[in-house]
Amino acid sequence: MMGPQLMRKSLDSSKEFRIRLVTWNCCRGAYDAKLSRLQRLEPDVAVLQECARPLEADSDTAWFGSNPRQGVGIVARAPFRLIAEPVRAGTQSMFAARVLGRGTFTLVAVWAQPEPTYPEALRRTFTTYRDLLLSGPCVVLGDLNSSVAWDVRHGRSDHRELERQLREDFGLVSAYHVATGEQPGEESRPTHFWRWHDEAPFHLDYCYLPEQWLPGLKSVTVGSYEEWADASDHRPLTVGVIPPAEFTRAAV
Repeated sequence: MMGPQLMRKSLDSSKEFRIRLVTWNCCRGAYDAKLSRLQRLEPDVAVLQECARPLEADSDTAWFGSNPRQGVGIVARAPFRLIAEPVRAGTQSMFAARVLGRGTFTLVAVWAQPEPTYPEALRRTFTTYRDLLLSGPCVVLGDLNSSVAWDVRHGRSDHRELERQLREDFGLVSAYHVATGEQPGEESRPTHFWRWHDEAPFHLDYCYLPEQWLPGLKSVTVGSYEEWADASDHRPLTVGVIPPAEFTRAAV
């Protein structure tokens, strides 16, 4: 058994403090059942899209939406806890919470809606949440319903413009693309299978991290088609990151 002094040393070391972030569009269903399925990934903070409202709420959960059968849930496990930010008018595509623990950061949870189109909803909502995105460390996590592959099909540049906006305006970069070295639109690991078909793959789910966190990026994984085929048309995206020392030293 680890002695008290060694345990304290480990807890005080930023090298040992890794955060696991997960986003999964669970394609409807009871909150507890979907959360139970997700727990195999051992997330510290997770965003669930299309999940039903939980029967009970506490400092470990935040749920947003107007349809009790289909909304956006944010879940945290110790040492983290959540404080939900007020829902902002004019959009149902993004919601935010303060994540408190050994450091504090803002999580913007995304489930992009056609308001009236996905790209327009994302552009407008990032403007709506601009103050939070600039207020300190911020992570954008969720189902953006957006892809360079879709842009190419329709002769647009919406997702490229979104990536540019996140990088230049907010200093946020896609963890998946940094970890794999793949270019947007050339992803080898899809997160969505249109109409549940494995021959119709797309990459629509993302985790955008502060550029200052990228040296601590340790892992990015996407669930396989086979393992999650019975649960959703999306696959969970999991990111493991060690935040900078100044984050872990922040008082809460």
